[in-house]
Amino acid sequence: MKLLIPKPIIFNPYKHHYYFIKEQIGYYQSKNEKDYRQMLFKTGNNLFDLYYGKLPVTQICNQCIAYVAKNNVLEKQAFVTWINSIGYEKIQLSDKSHWIIKKAEDQENYIHIHPAKKSVYTRRVRATTLKTVIALKINSVNHPTLEMANTIRLDVLNLPPIKKLEQEKGILKLMRLFNRL
Repeated sequence: MKLLIPKPIIFNPYKHHYYFIKEQIGYYQSKNEKDYRQMLFKTGNNLFDLYYGKLPVTQICNQCIAYVAKNNVLEKQAFVTWINSIGYEKIQLSDKSHWIIKKAEDQENYIHIHPAKKSVYTRRVRATTLKTVIALKINSVNHPTLEMANTIRLDVLNLPPIKKLEQEKGILKLMRLFNRL
């Protein structure tokens, strides 16, 4: 499944958009492990913010483009000059969520967007935690045990095992979000 992000935006919905990820989970449940492992690489390896609000990916991108256009800096050189003078811009979208707009190094897609830290409808997650939850959900696990989580981490994700699952942290906390919404 390929999602077209409107130019000149760079946005990674595989790590920043909850509902996109949920669609991917549904799609990959009928695929083999090799197929969904490729998808999991797209989440990266660091700490980031996951948006779980109702705005679809294209609407988020279009609202960010509209903001830049309203400021008369949609043309690449104007955008680069503007954003270099301020570093980044934090904007509010129609659902009251906050997003960061910054310069990307790509020649064609030069506007990089992602959810702002501590915004409404946003949760800070580790890539390894998200990958574990996605792999568990693809394998139809809604309430993992430590053994299930470690089997997925070791056999599918090539990640080290964890020592315990805690109700208000990490995998179980993110799993509750994926089970709830």
